[in-house]
Amino acid sequence: MKKPILRSPVAQSIREAAGAGNHFAQFLIQSRDYFAEKNERHRKERVLVSLQKKLACTKHSKCRQRIERQLERMREAE
Repeated sequence: MKKPILRSPVAQSIREAAGAGNHFAQFLIQSRDYFAEKNERHRKERVLVSLQKKLACTKHSKCRQRIERQLERMREAE
């Protein structure tokens, strides 16, 4: 048996209003998706810069290899 997804009453009412054709509710949903995507993109950029800084300061070879692998995986994911 699948667990129902719990949503806040506000989110549920916004979804219902958007489904009924309310333009403001549709705008709210679109802007939420836009900002979620923007935040994710910025998070990835911050992690990439952080790893690059860490790599520049790391002298131990095993740690450098691990960081280089992480950087490589991030670049492949883009």
